[in-house]
Amino acid sequence: MIDKDRSKAMVVLSLGAGVQSSTMAIMAAKGDLPPVDHAVFSDTQNEPKKVMLYLDLLKKILPYPVHIVSKGNIMEDMLAAKGKHFPKDKYVEQWIGISTDEAGRMKPARDKYILNRHPLIEAKMSRQDCIDYLKKEKIPLPEKSACIVCPYHNDAYWHFMKTERPSEFADAVDFDKQVRNISRKEDEQLYSHRSCKPLDEVEFNKKETDKQLDMFNNECEGMCGV
Repeated sequence: MIDKDRSKAMVVLSLGAGVQSSTMAIMAAKGDLPPVDHAVFSDTQNEPKKVMLYLDLLKKILPYPVHIVSKGNIMEDMLAAKGKHFPKDKYVEQWIGISTDEAGRMKPARDKYILNRHPLIEAKMSRQDCIDYLKKEKIPLPEKSACIVCPYHNDAYWHFMKTERPSEFADAVDFDKQVRNISRKEDEQLYSHRSCKPLDEVEFNKKETDKQLDMFNNECEGMCGV
C-alpha cells in the first residue's frame, strides 16, 4: 500500500524534452502546477543534437535539478545484441507528460514504491494546449524527441534528416547496414525502414516528403521499451 502523504513523497518529473513533458516542467516551475523536486531525462545517447540543446535550455530555465541518466547507447547496445538512488522510506511520485489526446498511454508504474501521476490529464490539457502555453510564456518550442535511428520515423522525417541533417542521416545509414544480420532468427534480416530496403537506397514517398514536416506534432511516444 502506497503512503500518499505528500510530505513523504519525492516528486520526480519524467522529462523527455518534447512538447508535453517540457510544458509540464515549465508549468511546475512557474507555479501553474504543484512543485516538483527533480526532473529526470533518460538519455539514449542517440538523440538529435537539437533535443540535447533544448534540454540545455530547460536546465537553465527550471529552478529544480535536472538529472541526466543513461544505461548506455541504444544504438551500440542493439548492435552488440545486448541513477540516482532514492531513500527507501519515501515513495516516488513520478510525473508523466501524457496529454488528453493520448490518454490511452496511461498505465500504472511497475514498481510498488512509484506512483505514476499525469498532471496534464488532470489539467485537461491537450497537446495543442501545451504548445499554446509555451507560446504564451515565450518559450521556444521543442523539436521532435526521438532517437536518430528510430525505425518508426515516417518518410517525411527520413527525408528531412537526409537533406537537412546529413551527418545524422549518415549515422542512421551506418547503423542500418550494421543491423542487417543481428537477428537471432536464421535467414532474417533487419532494416531501419519499413520497406525492408537499405536506408540509403530508399526512395522516400513523395506524397509524404512534399508535405511540410511538423517537428512539434510528430514525436516519439516513448513506447519502444527503452
